[in-house]
Amino acid sequence: MNIVFINATRQWAGVKTWMFNLADFLNHRGHCVSVVCREHDDLVAECRKYRIACYPIRFGADFSPRTMAWFWRLYEKQRTEAVITNISKGFRTGGIAAKLKGLLHINRLGATGDLKPSYKNRVLYTHGADRVFVCSRSLFNHFSSWDFLHDKLRWFHNALNVPEFNMAGNPITKFAVVAKLSKRKQVDRVLQTFARIADLPWELHIGGFGTELEPLQHLARELQLDGQVHFAGKVDPFLFLEDKDVGILYSSSEGLPNSVIEYMACSCAVIAANVGGIPEIVTSGVDGLLVDPCDSGTLETAIRSLISDVRRREELIHKGYQTVRQRFSREVVFPKVEAEIQCALGRC
Repeated sequence: MNIVFINATRQWAGVKTWMFNLADFLNHRGHCVSVVCREHDDLVAECRKYRIACYPIRFGADFSPRTMAWFWRLYEKQRTEAVITNISKGFRTGGIAAKLKGLLHINRLGATGDLKPSYKNRVLYTHGADRVFVCSRSLFNHFSSWDFLHDKLRWFHNALNVPEFNMAGNPITKFAVVAKLSKRKQVDRVLQTFARIADLPWELHIGGFGTELEPLQHLARELQLDGQVHFAGKVDPFLFLEDKDVGILYSSSEGLPNSVIEYMACSCAVIAANVGGIPEIVTSGVDGLLVDPCDSGTLETAIRSLISDVRRREELIHKGYQTVRQRFSREVVFPKVEAEIQCALGRC
């Protein structure tokens, strides 16, 4: 198959991770894969590293005739058969050009807030998308009630390359948060919770960037946590998590977060909010701990239990790793995505 991935987002987040991982998988399977992104995007370097054709461009305005003409020429040059876009500008330039050219157009939604049932979106998705991929059963259920989407929806979990098992086993429990630092991630409440745990030894390492980075750094100083909380900025999750014991994601809402899967794949126990698609990843008490995103007391209880009970923590680490190997590895999930694209092209 000849497939073009289009991602117009400015920062690296879950949809970009999914697109790049799928593009890399399909590239290794012998398909002809190209990626279009913004100029100076981190995707440019990643594509170069993994030998994936990449075209950085200026997208211009929504529905820009010049941009759509550029995509038309790219599709002809690449003999493109399918185009995969994220929300927003990628859809409204390259996605529209794909439909005008009669190509298969797949759009990917990663959270309930990605799309609203407005008249504009109803028209766009009715006439401009052939398939809509979502990353969890909960998102599928949410969007399937919309009449202009339900026949087009398909759901596939996020997936990744699972590294070798490597339990850190630090003498002082090292906790990690890997996230795009927005208010939705509630990292401020995580800091406030750790501030109440002065009687036990711990470290908290925060990897990520975003609008909340500076306010969170200021809050850590206010709470006098400077010696125990460390901000790493932009990180490679797999390298960052190598020496960590527990990963935390305390969001108020989620689709199916890559970070939780990354924690488990990197041999970390998981504490996560019981929202969105997270219960599709974690069975609380079996391969991780789910807590109430509105009650930080449940978060404190979970943190204390994983500091105090090393055997319990190690049990969750082992079972979480097994869950990822069996259900969220690229070799398990992405062949299903590949088959769906082939079926949509009439090659079932």
